[in-house]
Amino acid sequence: MSRLPHLLLVLLSVTAASAAGTLQDTKIPRFAQSAGGDGFPLWVSASLAIADGRIQPDFFEPAFLAQLERNEAKNADRCTAYISLGPLHVPEGAPIEDRVGVSYSVVTGSITGAEQGFFRGTPGTAYALKVSGRPKMLGHAATADVVYIFVATADIPTARGRVCSTPLPGTPLPEIGDRVVAFAPMPAQDEERQFILVNGQSHLILERRGALIGRTEAKTTKVRNLADVLNAIQESDGLRTTPVRREE
Repeated sequence: MSRLPHLLLVLLSVTAASAAGTLQDTKIPRFAQSAGGDGFPLWVSASLAIADGRIQPDFFEPAFLAQLERNEAKNADRCTAYISLGPLHVPEGAPIEDRVGVSYSVVTGSITGAEQGFFRGTPGTAYALKVSGRPKMLGHAATADVVYIFVATADIPTARGRVCSTPLPGTPLPEIGDRVVAFAPMPAQDEERQFILVNGQSHLILERRGALIGRTEAKTTKVRNLADVLNAIQESDGLRTTPVRREE
């Protein structure tokens, strides 16, 4: 039986009880359903998932809920234990041109908002990326004005402690105002096809106050700025290549 009607009731009640509108000033959705449109939400903001300081079980599969509660118990005063995603499918250290070929989408833009929450039970932060370019969009909504980059970095307080996560070492962490190139290692899993999951040094290149952050190796050009990154992307033979996922 679908959980959707019950979840909608929970959404209404939790929204009324939560602090007014921390998300209303950003472009981050409170809730995103998986592409199948049934079951537990793919993404839920912390302001909905935590009510009266407690993790709301209706938003999480039992195994994920148990993981969150164990993590919460270990972090009574501060973050000392972390939940993390495993490695994804863009090879670390690959030149930009090769990253294009193994990515489902490559999208550019500016970070306009950020919100902590949970992506399929993993705590982290969703960053709103206002899209300015779509060099490759095989795995995400081709006309979306905004996409949401999820990074497993979070420190979410609860009544019993904290829920904490950390990405793989070297993963660039966006800030509002950054210009970004994102290499999506997986196709979107949400109904609107707007969430990009990243975890690693090679998934994001940031430009912050004129400096580049992230792996910028390229075969075809010397990379000094974001324009050089975009030139390297356009030189890639992988712009129209659908990645072949290895069986893990």
